[in-house]
Amino acid sequence: MKRNRWTGFSIIILGLLLIAAFIACDDSDSDTSSSSSDDSSSSDDSSSSTSCEEPFFSISPVALDDFFHIVSLGTVGPPAHTLPLDHIGFSVRREETEIADPASVNVYAPGDITITHIDFLEVLEISTSAELRYYTVTFVPQSCTSHQVEGELAEIVTLSQELADQVGFMGDSCETHESPSIISSSCGKEVNIEFSAGELLGVSGYAHIYFTFHDFRSVQNVYANQARYEGDAGNYLPNIVCPVDYFDSETKEILEGFFGGRTVAPVCGQVEQDIAGTAQGNWFPTDHSGVGAQDTLLALIHDSIDPANPVFSVGTSVTGLPTNTYYFEPSSSGTINRDFSEITVDGDIYCFESLSTTIGGSSESSTIILVQLVDDDTLRIEKQATESCSNTPSFGSSYVEFVR
Repeated sequence: MKRNRWTGFSIIILGLLLIAAFIACDDSDSDTSSSSSDDSSSSDDSSSSTSCEEPFFSISPVALDDFFHIVSLGTVGPPAHTLPLDHIGFSVRREETEIADPASVNVYAPGDITITHIDFLEVLEISTSAELRYYTVTFVPQSCTSHQVEGELAEIVTLSQELADQVGFMGDSCETHESPSIISSSCGKEVNIEFSAGELLGVSGYAHIYFTFHDFRSVQNVYANQARYEGDAGNYLPNIVCPVDYFDSETKEILEGFFGGRTVAPVCGQVEQDIAGTAQGNWFPTDHSGVGAQDTLLALIHDSIDPANPVFSVGTSVTGLPTNTYYFEPSSSGTINRDFSEITVDGDIYCFESLSTTIGGSSESSTIILVQLVDDDTLRIEKQATESCSNTPSFGSSYVEFVR
């Protein structure tokens, strides 16, 4: 059971054009060959969960001295990550140089694992010659013989010699994609390689090392339109879990200390924030199927570190509103700066003012956002060029509608 890696790769390619800005904040992912029974596996295979012995992991995949922070689930960075992140990220220590590049650090097997798939992505941005290249290692814990859980470690620049020797040649499975601005090559290979906890998988030289984990034994996340997220087309988001929860208690406690100040449980963050019948959660253009690339999407959610702060995570589909995050001070009454969870199908148009791209930052000039929940599955949104909300807001001609 694997997410569609080529879909994940296209998200990365879209995000490469903003890679410098994205690395400065907190930044992605994957081919698949999956049996036709994958979509129903969470219900059909529940009886096999007894073959899984937890905890699965006992070793941090990155040495504790080699990272300074873990990016939580639910972090956003539009447009490549307009929806809440489905993985955690180990923020790699910086070299002691003037430009403070990320250090080259080792990546280890977090437990006794069987590697099932290796992917390689290489992207060249033609105009700047910026290059992105890394491996993604997909694996299952050896103690879970039913293969009903699966992990991925991404942004490994070089495989260890032992792993590279066992993987062998990958060129037969490569695909090349070209556009006016980008040339990309992606390769994938199914393997069956056992590694013990603490064995070296490879070396990374990027700002983050990403750890994704799926638990297919049951549905973990319920969305307002669950059908959109199921199976390969939905990136298996209903089965995303926090990898840290599957470590032994001592290691889990240590790793949780790196999440950096999240104010409410779960400490690891939250990938799903939909509240049906309200404006809160993920929204998609009307012609968008599945989840796929996120550059055109929209999310009305709460900050991953301090969920008391609501945030618009805006892709490229809201006319006149640059892709970014937009925070505001929420109100518990009225129609101005109302929390997303309190906006329902009531016929009102809600207005948002004093928006800032960071928590507590300077307000964006001449920018307000109007929002209306037309019905349970349709959201109308428009950016207007004015400083503050009026008592009787109304939509102009540039509003856009999104659906669940």
